[in-house]
Amino acid sequence: MIKNSIDYIYDSENVYNLSEYSSEEVDVFIDSMTHGQLEKIQEFFTTMPKLSHTVKWKCEKCGVVEEIVIEGLFKFFYLMLSHNSLQNYYVLSFQLLKHHNWALTEIENLIPWEREIYVTQLMKWLEEEEKRTK
Repeated sequence: MIKNSIDYIYDSENVYNLSEYSSEEVDVFIDSMTHGQLEKIQEFFTTMPKLSHTVKWKCEKCGVVEEIVIEGLFKFFYLMLSHNSLQNYYVLSFQLLKHHNWALTEIENLIPWEREIYVTQLMKWLEEEEKRTK
């Protein structure tokens, strides 16, 4: 998590763009941090502003009411809110994971308009495959 959260490292004289370094070099840097430095990073993440939303739904099959609290950073909520409902976000993500072998990180890293383009193309392809098989 730390490695994926760092873009630049500043010291008293230089700015280091981590995209110019290998993953192994960044790992060595992070591994060289003291316990105190890592605690400061942890404090940053635990005290930063977060969005949260409680989602309740009822299972159509068994009738059990479920509740989940979704908490995260702005990017996560921006991606979720790009759909017309939270349920549609999860249904689409599940379908892409289960039936089309996408990785969850691939899905979540798409900008909403990119996701829309890929899903539209996928739907067109599925329609063409259905016509072809008939």
